[in-house]
Amino acid sequence: MSNFGAYWLGAIVGLIFAVALGATLSVVTPLPGETPMKMAAAPEQQGSVEPSAPTEPESTQPAVVSTSEAEPASDAEAPAVEVVTPEPAAEQEASPAPTVTTEAAPAPVPTPAPAPEAEPAPQPEPEAATAPEPTVATPAPATVEVNALRDNSERYRGDESQPLLSIVLVGLGDPALNVAEIFLLPAPLTIVVDAKSENAEGLIADARDAGFEALVAVDQVAVASLDALLDDIGPVIGVATADNSVSSPELISDMMSGLITRGMGLFDTSLDGGGQTYRAAQSINLPAAPGGRRFDENPNSEAVYQALERAAFDARRAGAFVVYARPDPAIMTGLRRWMSLKANRSVAVAPLSTVMRKLNRQ
Repeated sequence: MSNFGAYWLGAIVGLIFAVALGATLSVVTPLPGETPMKMAAAPEQQGSVEPSAPTEPESTQPAVVSTSEAEPASDAEAPAVEVVTPEPAAEQEASPAPTVTTEAAPAPVPTPAPAPEAEPAPQPEPEAATAPEPTVATPAPATVEVNALRDNSERYRGDESQPLLSIVLVGLGDPALNVAEIFLLPAPLTIVVDAKSENAEGLIADARDAGFEALVAVDQVAVASLDALLDDIGPVIGVATADNSVSSPELISDMMSGLITRGMGLFDTSLDGGGQTYRAAQSINLPAAPGGRRFDENPNSEAVYQALERAAFDARRAGAFVVYARPDPAIMTGLRRWMSLKANRSVAVAPLSTVMRKLNRQ
């Protein structure tokens, strides 16, 4: 560059510098009579300030620029300006913000609900007194215990679980009946001898010899002296009652007592299915059987045969059944025919004592 260009470049730079310096002095230097004023330092003249905690506003003092009185400028140099920059706020020791401690209100303590009273352990209820089964007052047992139903019965050698039919012939003791023909029938059958018969003891003995079981028919008069009667009558398995032959409750109770003492059973032909005496025997668990069907209502052999067929059906349906009849000649004919053709084929013919025990278990 030539000297002439350098001269003009320096002049321009110096002019720019002088204009800038003059502008600065016009702002900072007060005119005569004015109070010096403080000027906040420009942001670029302040030091870098680190931000304080966001929760506390930072107290920043404005930068104070103090200028000394301007000395007369010489031709060679411009008056100097001293700029005082305050220390950065970050370097000043920040006074800690007052800590406000707020005591939390104590949480309400829930009042515990009163504990439910423990229920007392359930005490076992006393067992209700069970009404006693209807019993019959019994006399003092005999010195020698007997069981007539066991000792005087015919042994059954068949299967008791199969249907059983017992055939009972009633009214023996009547001279009109042919006793010899009756005892020729195949056993096991059962006969009922009238207690008032003159040959009652002999008939019972003959029946036992023929393999039959025997009972004695009683009424209210016989029951009144039942102990003496049973002592003399012979080996029977029990007593038989007919429609209303014993109706007095006191006599029925006395009869039950005598049967229990001797271990005997009861056969009742009162109505269909038994009457008062049969129900009384059931209430004390005494072996008993009701007369289920008569097979002598039509006195001819064919009707007897059909009646016995219906009885066999009843036995198969119920498991055990009893039929009875008076052994008149026409009845005997039909009975012999049925026994020769059907007995122990469609149903098993069993002694009355066996049927009593089976019914008692059912």
